[in-house]
Amino acid sequence: MNKVDTDAFSRISIEENKSNINRMKCARNWHKLSKFQDLIHCIDFADLRNQDDILYNKKLLWEMSGGCYEENNPTIFSPSSPFPQDQFYVYVYAPEYVDILNKMKKNLKRMQDMIWMQEIGDYVANSKEMVDEFYDDVATLKRMVHDQVQVYDKDKFEETFRVDWRML
Repeated sequence: MNKVDTDAFSRISIEENKSNINRMKCARNWHKLSKFQDLIHCIDFADLRNQDDILYNKKLLWEMSGGCYEENNPTIFSPSSPFPQDQFYVYVYAPEYVDILNKMKKNLKRMQDMIWMQEIGDYVANSKEMVDEFYDDVATLKRMVHDQVQVYDKDKFEETFRVDWRML
Protein backbone atom coordinates (compact mmCIF):
# COMPACT_ATOMS: atom_id res chain seq x y z
CA MET A 1 0.00 0.00 0.00
CA ASN A 2 1.48 3.39 -0.91
CA LYS A 3 1.71 6.46 1.34
CA VAL A 4 -1.43 8.13 -0.06
CA ASP A 5 -3.55 5.05 0.61
CA THR A 6 -2.14 4.69 4.12
CA ASP A 7 -2.99 8.32 4.87
CA ALA A 8 -6.54 7.86 3.58
CA PHE A 9 -7.05 4.78 5.73
CA SER A 10 -5.67 6.53 8.81
CA ARG A 11 -8.51 9.06 8.60
CA ILE A 12 -11.17 6.34 8.80
CA SER A 13 -12.46 5.55 12.25
CA ILE A 14 -12.85 1.97 13.41
CA GLU A 15 -16.62 2.55 13.64
CA GLU A 16 -16.79 3.80 10.05
CA ASN A 17 -14.66 0.86 8.95
CA LYS A 18 -17.02 -1.64 10.64
CA SER A 19 -20.05 0.20 9.29
CA ASN A 20 -18.76 -0.03 5.70
CA ILE A 21 -18.15 -3.76 6.11
CA ASN A 22 -21.48 -4.47 7.79
CA ARG A 23 -23.57 -2.69 5.16
CA MET A 24 -21.87 -4.58 2.33
CA LYS A 25 -21.31 -8.04 3.83
CA CYS A 26 -24.55 -9.87 3.02
CA ALA A 27 -23.78 -12.60 0.51
CA ARG A 28 -27.03 -11.78 -1.34
CA ASN A 29 -25.24 -8.64 -2.51
CA TRP A 30 -22.42 -10.55 -4.19
CA HIS A 31 -21.89 -13.17 -6.85
CA LYS A 32 -18.63 -14.97 -7.47
CA LEU A 33 -17.45 -13.68 -10.86
CA SER A 34 -16.90 -17.12 -12.39
CA LYS A 35 -20.41 -18.28 -11.43
CA PHE A 36 -21.93 -15.01 -12.68
CA GLN A 37 -20.17 -15.48 -16.03
CA ASP A 38 -21.48 -19.06 -16.22
CA LEU A 39 -25.04 -17.79 -15.71
CA ILE A 40 -24.59 -15.14 -18.42
CA HIS A 41 -23.35 -17.87 -20.75
CA CYS A 42 -26.44 -20.01 -20.05
CA ILE A 43 -28.75 -17.07 -20.67
CA ASP A 44 -26.89 -16.14 -23.84
CA PHE A 45 -27.86 -19.48 -25.34
CA ALA A 46 -31.46 -19.19 -24.22
CA ASP A 47 -34.28 -20.26 -26.48
CA LEU A 48 -37.15 -17.86 -25.91
CA ARG A 49 -39.79 -19.50 -28.09
CA ASN A 50 -41.75 -21.37 -25.44
CA GLN A 51 -42.94 -21.06 -21.88
CA ASP A 52 -40.56 -23.66 -20.40
CA ASP A 53 -37.51 -21.91 -21.81
CA ILE A 54 -38.75 -18.54 -20.61
CA LEU A 55 -39.34 -19.94 -17.11
CA TYR A 56 -35.86 -21.48 -17.09
CA ASN A 57 -34.31 -18.14 -18.03
CA LYS A 58 -36.35 -16.32 -15.39
CA LYS A 59 -34.91 -18.79 -12.86
CA LEU A 60 -31.38 -18.02 -14.07
CA LEU A 61 -32.01 -14.27 -13.75
CA TRP A 62 -33.34 -14.72 -10.21
CA GLU A 63 -30.22 -16.70 -9.38
CA MET A 64 -28.05 -13.92 -10.82
CA SER A 65 -29.93 -11.31 -8.80
CA GLY A 66 -29.74 -13.27 -5.57
CA GLY A 67 -26.02 -13.36 -5.11
CA CYS A 68 -24.26 -16.28 -3.47
CA TYR A 69 -26.23 -16.46 -0.21
CA GLU A 70 -26.28 -19.83 1.47
CA GLU A 71 -28.02 -20.48 4.76
CA ASN A 72 -24.88 -21.89 6.35
CA ASN A 73 -22.74 -19.05 4.96
CA PRO A 74 -24.75 -15.81 4.98
CA THR A 75 -21.72 -13.54 4.41
CA ILE A 76 -18.60 -13.70 2.28
CA PHE A 77 -16.76 -11.30 4.61
CA SER A 78 -17.27 -9.60 7.97
CA PRO A 79 -15.35 -7.34 10.33
CA SER A 80 -13.48 -10.42 11.56
CA SER A 81 -13.13 -12.15 8.17
CA PRO A 82 -11.66 -10.11 5.29
CA PHE A 83 -12.89 -10.00 1.72
CA PRO A 84 -11.62 -13.21 0.06
CA GLN A 85 -8.07 -12.93 -1.25
CA ASP A 86 -7.44 -13.67 -4.94
CA GLN A 87 -11.14 -14.01 -5.74
CA PHE A 88 -13.40 -11.74 -7.75
CA TYR A 89 -17.00 -10.94 -6.89
CA VAL A 90 -19.69 -8.94 -8.68
CA TYR A 91 -21.69 -6.54 -6.52
CA VAL A 92 -25.12 -7.45 -7.93
CA TYR A 93 -26.95 -4.92 -5.75
CA ALA A 94 -25.20 -2.07 -7.55
CA PRO A 95 -27.73 0.06 -9.47
CA GLU A 96 -26.23 -0.89 -12.84
CA TYR A 97 -26.90 -4.59 -12.25
CA VAL A 98 -30.23 -4.11 -10.49
CA ASP A 99 -31.51 -2.07 -13.45
CA ILE A 100 -30.41 -4.41 -16.23
CA LEU A 101 -31.45 -7.62 -14.44
CA ASN A 102 -34.88 -6.17 -13.61
CA LYS A 103 -35.31 -5.02 -17.20
CA MET A 104 -34.51 -8.53 -18.43
CA LYS A 105 -36.95 -10.09 -15.94
CA LYS A 106 -39.71 -7.72 -17.07
CA ASN A 107 -39.04 -8.55 -20.70
CA LEU A 108 -39.28 -12.29 -20.01
CA LYS A 109 -42.48 -11.69 -18.03
CA ARG A 110 -44.02 -9.88 -21.00
CA MET A 111 -43.10 -12.78 -23.28
CA GLN A 112 -44.48 -15.29 -20.79
CA ASP A 113 -47.73 -13.35 -20.34
CA MET A 114 -48.32 -13.25 -24.09
CA ILE A 115 -47.86 -17.00 -24.37
CA TRP A 116 -50.08 -17.71 -21.35
CA MET A 117 -52.81 -15.46 -22.69
CA GLN A 118 -52.67 -17.29 -26.00
CA GLU A 119 -51.93 -14.04 -27.75
CA ILE A 120 -49.81 -15.85 -30.28
CA GLY A 121 -50.35 -13.20 -32.93
CA ASP A 122 -49.14 -10.48 -30.55
CA TYR A 123 -46.27 -12.67 -29.40
CA VAL A 124 -45.09 -13.36 -32.93
CA ALA A 125 -45.50 -9.70 -33.88
CA ASN A 126 -43.56 -8.46 -30.83
CA SER A 127 -41.23 -11.38 -30.21
CA LYS A 128 -38.41 -10.25 -32.49
CA GLU A 129 -38.29 -6.86 -30.78
CA MET A 130 -38.46 -8.42 -27.29
CA VAL A 131 -35.88 -11.10 -28.07
CA ASP A 132 -33.53 -8.54 -29.64
CA GLU A 133 -33.88 -6.33 -26.57
CA PHE A 134 -33.23 -9.30 -24.28
CA TYR A 135 -30.04 -10.27 -26.11
CA ASP A 136 -28.90 -6.64 -26.21
CA ASP A 137 -29.17 -6.74 -22.42
CA VAL A 138 -27.15 -9.98 -22.31
CA ALA A 139 -24.46 -8.22 -24.37
CA THR A 140 -24.57 -5.29 -21.94
CA LEU A 141 -24.02 -7.67 -19.01
CA LYS A 142 -21.04 -9.19 -20.81
CA ARG A 143 -19.55 -5.73 -21.43
CA MET A 144 -20.11 -4.75 -17.79
CA VAL A 145 -18.23 -7.83 -16.59
CA HIS A 146 -15.48 -7.30 -19.17
CA ASP A 147 -15.12 -3.67 -18.07
CA GLN A 148 -15.12 -4.83 -14.43
CA VAL A 149 -18.14 -2.69 -13.53
CA GLN A 150 -18.77 -3.36 -9.84
CA VAL A 151 -16.35 -6.32 -9.93
CA TYR A 152 -14.10 -6.47 -6.89
CA ASP A 153 -11.15 -8.32 -5.53
CA LYS A 154 -9.88 -7.67 -2.00
CA ASP A 155 -7.67 -4.70 -2.95
CA LYS A 156 -10.30 -2.95 -5.06
CA PHE A 157 -12.96 -3.56 -2.38
CA GLU A 158 -10.78 -2.07 0.35
CA GLU A 159 -9.90 0.94 -1.76
CA THR A 160 -13.43 1.62 -3.04
CA PHE A 161 -15.27 1.16 0.25
CA ARG A 162 -12.50 2.53 2.44
CA VAL A 163 -12.06 -0.62 4.46
CA ASP A 164 -8.96 -1.75 6.30
CA TRP A 165 -9.23 -5.05 8.17
CA ARG A 166 -5.95 -4.31 9.94
CA MET A 167 -7.78 -1.69 12.01
CA LEU A 168 -10.28 -4.18 13.40
